[in-house]
Amino acid sequence: MNILLCESRFMILANRIGAVSMAELITWADERLLNTNEPPGFVIELALGEIPVSPQELDFVRNEASEVEVSRLARLILEKLNRTADLNEFGLHCYQLALISKGRACELLHWASDEIHLCSEGVKSFPDSEPLIRGAINEIVATSA
Repeated sequence: MNILLCESRFMILANRIGAVSMAELITWADERLLNTNEPPGFVIELALGEIPVSPQELDFVRNEASEVEVSRLARLILEKLNRTADLNEFGLHCYQLALISKGRACELLHWASDEIHLCSEGVKSFPDSEPLIRGAINEIVATSA
């Protein structure tokens, strides 16, 4: 898969889990258009705010997220948490990423999402849970290292 196709798929997946807004996705695609002499149709579609399913590599319904992609997405949402410290948003990203993950990553992401929910409800203390949550996400990130 070529680099632009891989990058586009990653950005589409990041948008799918809410880590990248549609406006950010469009801006990203616009930048690619400006830097490419003959942009592929899927980049043009992204720049127009449409999520392409062709070529088939971009269709995340038929082509599940790989372990490497899940790891990269986990790194992205962890970086967003470090920048914004929005616990509820982070929990939502964990949940959305769990829905497109499988295996151990799926289990860890569901656990992290539940743990964050319990913290936001006051059932658990975030300062106590934070190292465990970060450890779970870091385990996912480490799978592609």
